Amino acid sequence: MGNQELDIYRKINEFENKSDLFKYCFKNTGIPMWLFIRTFLVFKAVRADEPHTHSKKNVNVKNRLFDEVIKENPFLELHKDIVYAFWTYEILKIDVDGHSNDTTIMPFMQENLRKSVALMNGKISDGIKLKREYPSLKSDFFFRNYLKKSTVPQEDVVSIKSIIHYIEMRFPWKIDNQIKKTMHEILMGCSKYLDILIKRFSLYLGIIRPKLVIVSCANYIDLYGAALIIACKKRKIVTAEIQHAWIGKKHLQYYFSDYIISDPKCRMVFPDYLLTMGKYWNQQIKVPEKLYTVGCKKTIIRNVVQKDSILFAASTDHERYFLFLSAFLSNPVSEGVTVYFRQHPMWKNTVKYASLNKYSNFIFADERDLDYYMSICKYVIADGSTVCYEALYAKKIVFCFKGPTTDLFDISSFSDVKLFEDLSDFLRLWMDREGYIPQRHEDLFELDYKNRYRRFMNMCGCRLKQ
Repeated sequence: MGNQELDIYRKINEFENKSDLFKYCFKNTGIPMWLFIRTFLVFKAVRADEPHTHSKKNVNVKNRLFDEVIKENPFLELHKDIVYAFWTYEILKIDVDGHSNDTTIMPFMQENLRKSVALMNGKISDGIKLKREYPSLKSDFFFRNYLKKSTVPQEDVVSIKSIIHYIEMRFPWKIDNQIKKTMHEILMGCSKYLDILIKRFSLYLGIIRPKLVIVSCANYIDLYGAALIIACKKRKIVTAEIQHAWIGKKHLQYYFSDYIISDPKCRMVFPDYLLTMGKYWNQQIKVPEKLYTVGCKKTIIRNVVQKDSILFAASTDHERYFLFLSAFLSNPVSEGVTVYFRQHPMWKNTVKYASLNKYSNFIFADERDLDYYMSICKYVIADGSTVCYEALYAKKIVFCFKGPTTDLFDISSFSDVKLFEDLSDFLRLWMDREGYIPQRHEDLFELDYKNRYRRFMNMCGCRLKQ
């Protein structure tokens, strides 16, 4: 699977290094059209997944109208130094103090809270709405609704038709009619709204007068993020994206062709900086932005409390995990070994594993946060998810299922990760566990994010309270 993955990225890289692809540009902005359909095409034609993009419409607009227009109107906000744009209310969680919190931006936002504002998208659940302590969370309603349609220039109509035909003839994978239809809709929407949104964002920026704008998932390139970034650049406002998850050579939104990186028109829709979690990630990606290691908020404890304890971090392959755990727990070698079973919050299937409760050394690890279970376990079993990176940093002994996820996340590139195919493979490695010495992986995460981010804000001209 690893070679197949690498072949995908090699083919796409070769395809988009051809300058002919970038001659199809929007008339009013001069921005290449390819950038706005790149993410969609890669996800749908190559991976058959749903792309990660910002939706155009809010949820429950009628119920939200008062809040959108009055309480959360971004145009009624006073001058702020930093704007955090396009986070969704769905990612907010209630913390132990009853406040709403988002672990991606809130740790950074709190370093200059009074001079920060966030443009949020989507529906607020009542519980979070009642307990929300951040009055500077505003809605992006006025940017996503009531947009006056402009006429699509005839030049754009011709270029949209031409680039779709160009892609159909030359893209390394088959393009079906539905994909062509969606590409046409995306590009027509950009032609109608991009210039209008740039002007609307420019008006907003003139009122708020920020020194820095942080755009969520900016490298995915969509209509709203691109419009905001272009408006910022015209006003000479610094833009950035904060790394929120794994990035690497097999993540096409963070590994671009030489043409895109060097072309001034392409660079217009990318932020000025990508703020990474650690120096390691800077070596794994290829992006138009400047890289700045800002670190991240993580509670990673390296004390090992229990000798033979395993944190099993599960994701989607439930059948494989169940069969493995059933066989391991019924094997005499598991005697004296405690298995803490942690499911990914997006892919839980507790019913599937209910029968494993008959084993006294099997524990569902859902009552406390991941950091706690990581701290009390000496070993970690996963299938290549980002948990592996946290485990390596925390100096745990990491065992990984061989498979597409392990290849995708490049976990197999770490020599101290123990790869296994099945139970017999794992038991062979497990019997030698006392001889494994964790390696140092200090470059994965910088935990001094507060000082690092304050230095970055100061560099951008933000006024910091001492």
